[in-house]
Amino acid sequence: MRHFARQFILLLACIMLISTSSSSFADNPAENDDTRFYALLIGNGEYLSDDMEPLPETLTDVAAMKTALESMSPAWTVTVSYNVTGREFAPVIEEAFRNASEGDVCLFFYTGHGSYDADNYPGALKGIDANTLEENYADAFMTMRELADTLERLCPGKVIVILDSCGSGSSIWNSEPLEGMMSY
Repeated sequence: MRHFARQFILLLACIMLISTSSSSFADNPAENDDTRFYALLIGNGEYLSDDMEPLPETLTDVAAMKTALESMSPAWTVTVSYNVTGREFAPVIEEAFRNASEGDVCLFFYTGHGSYDADNYPGALKGIDANTLEENYADAFMTMRELADTLERLCPGKVIVILDSCGSGSSIWNSEPLEGMMSY
């Protein structure tokens, strides 16, 4: 059942991307000739700690998203990263979106472990160096606030964020931290 749910989520994400890249930007082609499309796809599945469940399906998820993006027109510049540590999140994001400018579209896709604990820390993406005890939180995680700040700084155009992890709902539950980026 979980595999079906993951595939369904990926299908919905691909449909959303197709409608974004074809209808929104086709309405006024003269105005959008310079629009560039960047995507960063991160799949974390091989965690270093024995107490973290491996997630081999993240490879399939990233491959499916990459195939969908590369088959679209206009073309997407796709960057893929697997098994990112907590300290590598920011540099990987910086590298993928370094050329983004006003009017461009940036897609951030993450599949892997995440966490949320309202009493102790905000939602976060887990690097492969994380453990379930959260002892190395500052080094092994990227919080939703850090993600939002990084994407806002690097992507002055439209931003699409797709998170397939535990705790990903924290990006919207509190109307913070991705609030400024959201549109419905």
